[in-house]
Amino acid sequence: MTIRRILVPLDGSPLGEAVLSHAASIARAFDAEILLVRVMGERRAGRQPVESAEWRLRRSEAVAYLEGLAARLVARGVTARAELGQGGTVRGILEAAREHAADLIAFSRQGRNGPNEFGLGGTATKIVSHGGLSFLLVEPGSVSLGGDLLLAETDGEVGTPDAPARRVLVAVDGSHRGEWALNLAARVARAARAELVIAHVVPVPAITSRTPLAPEDSQLLERIVDVGRSGAEEYLAEASDQLATPDLPVRTVLEVSPQIAQTIFRIAEREKPALVVLSAHGTSDPGPWRYGTVASALVANSPFSLLVFQDVPRLPLPANEPARDLTAQTDNGWSR
Repeated sequence: MTIRRILVPLDGSPLGEAVLSHAASIARAFDAEILLVRVMGERRAGRQPVESAEWRLRRSEAVAYLEGLAARLVARGVTARAELGQGGTVRGILEAAREHAADLIAFSRQGRNGPNEFGLGGTATKIVSHGGLSFLLVEPGSVSLGGDLLLAETDGEVGTPDAPARRVLVAVDGSHRGEWALNLAARVARAARAELVIAHVVPVPAITSRTPLAPEDSQLLERIVDVGRSGAEEYLAEASDQLATPDLPVRTVLEVSPQIAQTIFRIAEREKPALVVLSAHGTSDPGPWRYGTVASALVANSPFSLLVFQDVPRLPLPANEPARDLTAQTDNGWSR
């Protein structure tokens, strides 16, 4: 997979614009185009759309807003254009992504309505729940990827991409999907002149027993974990040797835990990355789930910006699909 086009839906709020710096950095990494989209609801009298003077003014303002942001992106060397849509917000965003063959949807956790107790804004929740595309989910106020590439005007200028390097954390599990995310994360980190941290958690198998394990059973469990740790050490060393270059410092983190998602979360808290990268699924069969356990848990609970690569086919556009509970698959009842 490569990323050729990034769709960025905006609602005109500063919180919504928080995604732009990360999106610009990823666009540079893949030489991708950014498509800025705003969807405006239609005003109707019965079944006929009504274009009042007020609505036409709002539309003109929205076009000018999008084109202004696109011009700033272009000034920073990023290919960008703007498009105004009409209709329902979420469906309009997904239709635009389908029509323009977007490879990635990039959006902020919160938009015009601001933070809420659920962690994700309503539009963000519905886009993630649809699950048909890879997505970049940016936490407003988080560390910018690859430097402080500000798009808001400050004293007539925008920020510089020559700021100190940041850190990209990628969660891997040894699967083909994990390696796919690893290679894409390396490309993002290299373009952003960031350190790449490869994190792997060796799972401790769950044993159902109402009594303490017999010594021989405990020893067997320890041997299983030792085999997993040994294989993981070899895998991480090989990945580091293959990816590390003078312009891409690579570091590995290996931990053993029965709670994979929670451990990845703790690693991220310690590393403070500008971006956490992972695939939507790992070693297990995706089945009917749009996201695996780790991806679901991080999307629902993580305060970090996330880049999630989707490995299942795109789904049909929802008619009036309700928002899905993203915490349904978190492991061991973990919540933030």
